[in-house]
Amino acid sequence: MKKLSIIAAIALIFGSSCMISGTKGSGHVITKEYNETGFKNIDISSSMKVYLTQGDNYAVKIDAEDNILDLIEVKKEGDKLILKFKNNVSVNPTKDIVIHITAPDFHELSASGAGGYVSTGIIKTNELALDLSGATKVKLDVEVNNISIDASGASKIILGGIANSFSVDGSGSTKVDAYELKTQQTHIDISGSGNANVYAEKELNVEISGAGNVSYKGSPNISQDISGAGKITAVK
Repeated sequence: MKKLSIIAAIALIFGSSCMISGTKGSGHVITKEYNETGFKNIDISSSMKVYLTQGDNYAVKIDAEDNILDLIEVKKEGDKLILKFKNNVSVNPTKDIVIHITAPDFHELSASGAGGYVSTGIIKTNELALDLSGATKVKLDVEVNNISIDASGASKIILGGIANSFSVDGSGSTKVDAYELKTQQTHIDISGSGNANVYAEKELNVEISGAGNVSYKGSPNISQDISGAGKITAVK
């Protein structure tokens, strides 16, 4: 009996901790603007959906439930804008956390958990890097010299536009849909069960370990290193 009481007490303590750390959204959405400038890299936490606009000035605006907004920390470290939940608190929003960010240039976009990025127009820059983990979702239109993706987990990326070179390092069940991104040179390295759809005009280098698949458009010269059940498929 004493043992059962101890177990019940432990369960109560952990249950209480979970209830304290998890904040459910109030349903009342408000907007807050932030005066952050001088950044070109962005790092976001789970549950945040960011709309990116390239413009002459800087602007950061968040639409979120009032009690959730109070828990979001916005700060700048060097040229990186960081948006995360204070003290790693867990939240349960009932409305989307929507963030609008405008900046003259974007260089590196990082996201973890269920966060993601959407471009409102074409992002024009020399180099753009995506660092993604978890169930992140990204949809971007770009005109860049180089674009690279480092993704793990169940990330889903949709890309369109033009790039000279394009590289993907994907693990887990990462999915990349980039038929609409016309590139000259593309390098794909997939491990796990990920899939990549790409458009390469001159060169396509593919490395697959596991059950990953790469489908491509264009007429590139192909080099490949495949182990496992992975395959490369041409699409007209």
